[in-house]
Amino acid sequence: MDERATWCWLAAVGGLAFVIWKWGNPVVAAQIAENWATNLVGRGNQLSFSTLSNGIVEEVPSVLVDMATGTLGFDADPETYSLARMGRSEGVDGEEYRMHVLLNDLADLQSQFGSGVYSSITALLTHSKIAAADGHYSSQDEGKRYSTAHDPYESDYALAQKVLVDHATGNDPTGGALKFVDKSGPFYVDGEKTDYDGLVAHWAKSGLSPDDSLPNSTTNFVVFRRA
Repeated sequence: MDERATWCWLAAVGGLAFVIWKWGNPVVAAQIAENWATNLVGRGNQLSFSTLSNGIVEEVPSVLVDMATGTLGFDADPETYSLARMGRSEGVDGEEYRMHVLLNDLADLQSQFGSGVYSSITALLTHSKIAAADGHYSSQDEGKRYSTAHDPYESDYALAQKVLVDHATGNDPTGGALKFVDKSGPFYVDGEKTDYDGLVAHWAKSGLSPDDSLPNSTTNFVVFRRA
């Protein structure tokens, strides 16, 4: 067994033990652990090294983009970097789908409210009503629609580049989905904790239906699209 395969196997074993403990379902757990192991081996270099303090990234986005430029060897695009950061932070299970959902969500918000705080991917991901988090990447519970707490890797940036090109040419594998979740939760509705079924019922009132059958992702990952 070569070194790459050894690392992949070790990561799979460790990840499998954790996800079985967290999700209970050994089939889904095995799929998630395999995704983690594969991603660990093939993710490439970390693009930036941010400082997370109380859920908020201290460095402003432009500083982190400059770090990414140094690692990539070419000028990093701020929008691509932000999308890559969201993908890495939200999870590698269905990561490509998550990026497409964000682009759909951004377009939907712009159609409802105009540009303003939703003028770009970065603007959406850094906007918060919490003053300390506004203008910064952060965890989702800092008043954000998505988490951007973790630094992306080369593979995340390459995937974000692909998603932006695909989406611009009308290739959206989510079918226009506007939201995503992991069934493992947790979930909150109007500030109150609920379970997955409660969340589905709540979003159904807005005409959103779940789909957990997207290729190359586990059934733990769900997108929601308008009926």
